[in-house]
Amino acid sequence: MPLALEQFIMLGSNNTIKGLAINNTVSGGATPNSDLISELTGVPSTNTTIQAVRLDGGAGSLSCSGCTPVRNLVAITETGVVISNVEARSAYGYGAQFPSSGSTPVASIADSWFHNNFNDNLYVTDASMSRNLIELAGLRASDNTLV
Repeated sequence: MPLALEQFIMLGSNNTIKGLAINNTVSGGATPNSDLISELTGVPSTNTTIQAVRLDGGAGSLSCSGCTPVRNLVAITETGVVISNVEARSAYGYGAQFPSSGSTPVASIADSWFHNNFNDNLYVTDASMSRNLIELAGLRASDNTLV
C-alpha cells in the first residue's frame, strides 16, 4: 500500500529512500503546497539516494485550464543525488528538478521511468543519465490526453 504524504523533507546528507511507493495526497483535491521530496531550506542534502521508489504526484486526472501549479516530485539542489529504478508520474510540475552545479553533475539518473508529469518530466541541466524511459509529458495519466 502506498504511503500517503503531502511532503517528504530530507534533513542533512547521506539520505536513502528505498523501496517505497509514495502518493502525494492533499485534502479535497487541492494543489500541493510543496514538492513531494525535497530538502529543508538551508540544510544541504548531499549524497542522497532514491532507489526502487514509485512516486505519484496526484495529478493523474488533472483538468487545469488556466492554473499554473509547479510542484515537483523530486527537487534537490545539492550534488551527489542518485536516482535508480524509480517511477515518477503525475507531478503538478516536473518529475524531477535539479539545477546546474557548475562542473559537478548534480544527479545520476538510471533505469527509471518518468511519465505523465504536468509541466515536463525532467528539468535537469547537469546530470548523468542512462537507460531511462521519459514519455508523455503534459498528458494526463488517466487517459493520456492533453492537460
